[in-house]
Amino acid sequence: MSDYLNNIQSFNPACIYGYASSLSLLASFAKKRNRVPKLPRLKVVCTTGEPLFPEQRALIEEVFDKPVSNEYGCRDGGLVALESPQGQMLVNSETLIVEILDETGRPVSPGKIGEVVITNLHSDAQPFIRYRTGDMARQTDELCRLGRGLNVVAEIMGRTTDFIVRPDGTIMHALAVIYVLRAIDGVEEFKIVQPTTNRLNVLVVPSPVWLESAKDEIIRQLRNRMGEDVAIEVDLVDKIPPEASGKYRYVTSHVPLPGRLEIRS
Repeated sequence: MSDYLNNIQSFNPACIYGYASSLSLLASFAKKRNRVPKLPRLKVVCTTGEPLFPEQRALIEEVFDKPVSNEYGCRDGGLVALESPQGQMLVNSETLIVEILDETGRPVSPGKIGEVVITNLHSDAQPFIRYRTGDMARQTDELCRLGRGLNVVAEIMGRTTDFIVRPDGTIMHALAVIYVLRAIDGVEEFKIVQPTTNRLNVLVVPSPVWLESAKDEIIRQLRNRMGEDVAIEVDLVDKIPPEASGKYRYVTSHVPLPGRLEIRS
């Protein structure tokens, strides 16, 4: 982390670009060690590759003292949407048709969540027609506020594995359990894995202020959200490795989402 900060300071970039979780970890490292870089050329920090959570955005903007612009893309579709200075996720409508569909393949109404389905208009080698990405997003009927004529996505929610399913079938966004761990003193890093609807495995990298009683508090609060019959195991580890992609996922669920996508916070 220190080498990253040194190199960024030396290079003095106009833009910093990286995974949301990686930039958040770097910002946290810099803040805790009072090593906030001074970058006079910096104009924006661009995050990509995964959902950007509000506390991550706030931390990155605080440390780098510049606005954060989030982007959404996929390997098979390229750049799909990019956040404008006005805070809208603008679809790359010149090269893609983006639909947000329910489980029957019909468009969801504004405010509802569905799967992102793309049709690539700019691929000479292989057409992608109504390609299911596995990503979830919230629909809106807004258009670009500056009249660019581009379509808008209200919110990128993440992949289907970024949701938690309760034993009663209720679907909850990962934030519902992420905020539990965020609020516990002594949690340096964490990851929550859901192998089944009635089980959660929690990995915690403890900080110096960790108390053993925090385990009971984590279990109590998670059961408040998931149900009293859910088995919750909390394991202390030295390090949580990233995914093969290099991303750090706070939550991974191996439970298929039920057909209806009424997601609760």
